[in-house]
Amino acid sequence: MIRLITFLMLAFISSFSIAQEIESGVIAMASNPIKITNAQGEVRIAKTGDKIYLNDTIQTDIQGKTQILLKDQMTISLGPNSQMVVDKFVYDPKEKSKNELSTQIKQGAFKFISGKIASDNKDAMKVSTPKATIAIRGTGVAGEVQPTGTDTIVLLDGQIGVTSNTDSKTTQNIAQSGYGVTVNPNGLVSPPTLIPTATLNTILNQLGPQGSSAGGTKEQQATIAAISATILSSNNAFTNAVGVANTQAFLNAFNNATNTLTQNNSGTVNVGQLFSLMYQNNDIKNIASTIDNGIAAFAGVDNVTVDVNLLPYFLEAGSKRLGPSPGTFQGKTGLIQFSGNNLPMTDATGNPTIHPCGATCFGTILSENILVNYDAKTITGNYQLNYTLNGISYSSSQSNTYSVGSDTTPIFNLPIASSHETGAGVSPATNVAMTFSMGTLGSLTNNKFGAIRIVASTPNNSYSVSSIAQMVGVPVK
Repeated sequence: MIRLITFLMLAFISSFSIAQEIESGVIAMASNPIKITNAQGEVRIAKTGDKIYLNDTIQTDIQGKTQILLKDQMTISLGPNSQMVVDKFVYDPKEKSKNELSTQIKQGAFKFISGKIASDNKDAMKVSTPKATIAIRGTGVAGEVQPTGTDTIVLLDGQIGVTSNTDSKTTQNIAQSGYGVTVNPNGLVSPPTLIPTATLNTILNQLGPQGSSAGGTKEQQATIAAISATILSSNNAFTNAVGVANTQAFLNAFNNATNTLTQNNSGTVNVGQLFSLMYQNNDIKNIASTIDNGIAAFAGVDNVTVDVNLLPYFLEAGSKRLGPSPGTFQGKTGLIQFSGNNLPMTDATGNPTIHPCGATCFGTILSENILVNYDAKTITGNYQLNYTLNGISYSSSQSNTYSVGSDTTPIFNLPIASSHETGAGVSPATNVAMTFSMGTLGSLTNNKFGAIRIVASTPNNSYSVSSIAQMVGVPVK
């Protein structure tokens, strides 16, 4: 079944590539109707799921907020009373050196999480305000173009260069998260400085709910819905294979299950629960069987918990059995935190026929945390969990710091913390191990995709439980 989702996601991406040249992306979320004026001056009112085109002027109202997903997986968030134009968009995955993106923010609060164009070519993406031009290099950036004529530009992650539109020789480079510049009405760009938390929060609060879900559960649900609408386009291979009605039924089940599992606003989805919920509908099983051989491919992911922002990308990468591209410390500064709470651990016994564990093996991760320190080249991990193996209950907590020797060391399956537990005066002893991987997986991750794996087992792995949490990291001030 994972291969089916891969088919969907790849079809989604490919449908962008073969669409008309002027198509730029889709409105992933709109709290209010969006006013769009095209290059010919024609006005239309748009909503979530509607497409946007080159040279469209996108305008929110006094209470409106919107999130836009471009074809290269870049996301753009706009606050109330904002205006934006995509005035140059060239994207062909096969011709990376020729890709180019240019947008104008005419007014209002904004946030960009760059996509594949900026990742593939560091000089290919630019964002302009009335007073300055921002060169985006694999980056997250936020800011506001104020009615007074002053711009505030803040680096969230990566690196940017801000150049005055009135003096092209003046460029301020920023490579430290949380730092930024102001541009006065005359176009003078200030030296980089740490932007006060209150100022940054004022900008981000205009864009929607903030937090570990990197944009908010509701926004991401809307993004998934918008992706679904795109999959239903007439030139989509999946739609042609199974028919529009079947495609719509499958996507409705996917969206409904996602919404049901995120109603607690935790911002996470258990993959096994998601598809168990979907396949309560026999019609959905039948649709899946026309493309793939049942749902056997989901074996082993019942214990995977995914940040809702990562769900489409996790499913695509998981189906290929490749995962993300490993990250490194090279060219990065600052701190980033990965955290999870109250996550389930499920039976991971290697041979359930010889050692039937089933309902007698389970657990809960009360808390797990990873702190990546780019400056010190260290990763600190800690966890606290309760678990039961073959009916015997244990608890464990541990903290450890792992030092990385080189900037270019891949951050992949690193041993962060481990312990040897005897339980509450009972035997046999158990082993608990935590590993951590970090990399990139889609623009919605802000290039901060992390996976924490914790395994608790008896000697020789006779009985074991595990959990894998895939999540978005949050910069730490």
